[in-house]
Amino acid sequence: MFRRQAQIYVSEGGKNSVLMNDVFLSNLMYPAECTVLFDYTVRSDHAGLLLSLPTSPTSLPLNPLTGWKIDPLLRNAWTSHFCSHPLPVITDVPSLRAAAAQLLSDLSASSDEVFTKKLPHAPHGLTWWNDECHRALVDLRHTHGDKRRLKVRCLRTTIRQSKTAWFKALLKDPDTNLWDLAKWRHGCHCPTIPPIFDGSAVTSEPAAMAHIFKVRFFDLPALDLPHLPDLPHLPTRPFYPVTASEISAALSGTSNKSAPGPSSIPYLLLRWCFATQPDYLTLILGKALKMGIHPWTEAMVIVIPKPHKPDYAVAKAYRPISLLECCGKLLEKVVTLCFSSDVNHFDLLGPGQFGSRTHHSAPDAATALRHKAEQTI
Repeated sequence: MFRRQAQIYVSEGGKNSVLMNDVFLSNLMYPAECTVLFDYTVRSDHAGLLLSLPTSPTSLPLNPLTGWKIDPLLRNAWTSHFCSHPLPVITDVPSLRAAAAQLLSDLSASSDEVFTKKLPHAPHGLTWWNDECHRALVDLRHTHGDKRRLKVRCLRTTIRQSKTAWFKALLKDPDTNLWDLAKWRHGCHCPTIPPIFDGSAVTSEPAAMAHIFKVRFFDLPALDLPHLPDLPHLPTRPFYPVTASEISAALSGTSNKSAPGPSSIPYLLLRWCFATQPDYLTLILGKALKMGIHPWTEAMVIVIPKPHKPDYAVAKAYRPISLLECCGKLLEKVVTLCFSSDVNHFDLLGPGQFGSRTHHSAPDAATALRHKAEQTI
């Protein structure tokens, strides 16, 4: 990490209002400091600005390829390969954690064998960018003088043709969902985060930015929880093992568009896994509930900018979301279905509770309020 200073002369009038010399900027780097220095004054109507620009001497490594291009036509090949994995033996908590990790490993191994990895982001983050656009851009960079205007027109024409060809191919693709395309009118967000201010300086180093967000989001003081009153103990009910029908019901309510966790394993692969070897998931989820252990404790934290903030160089202008493993979310869905069943069967919630109950919703609460008001009037 180093800083290169640039001299910028700002004029009050004239055609050439800004003159910048000796500036080297990486992609999406912003000025870290700006100082007005009259030592750089050229004429009486000019003032000098000294900028400190954070740049990186080496390019950052690309993110590793995660996820697969799942083709439903290759489902039989995937299931055949997944059937070759043996079921784990679970006797204690360490073996349960090892079996949970082995499940993710087996799903990833079968996917690596059958499917292709997702392609990295296109240059400049644009999916329509192709080799013709790259050649036109390189040709523009090596052109000077009067010919540069012609090269600029060529680049714009090439980009327009590339966009047109890409959109036509996208519309002709039978797998394209037109409703997803309709969401594009909302625009897209920048995939990168600008440099963050840490209290003393602005940094664009990923490790330093991650530390700033960690301190902001997770290094919080402990809260003094209020003392809960002693509640009466209800009789203990027997524990029933997890059944395949409960897992099937939990999987039926999942979406393939749900963001996967660190392993990049979506719900679609879990459905195929359960259809191929139902005992695999049933064994691990059943043992996890019986031992009272959640074996999938890792999450991938994504930082999202809050809308309409005046300054995105501070950490408080962002919020984190955690992408959990789909296997762990499936376990939580099974527990939720068990709780919901017990609530309805043993009548654990009062009649005025409408949330978190099956066949109850907000219109029911509004109807009850209206009925109460009519009776009162």
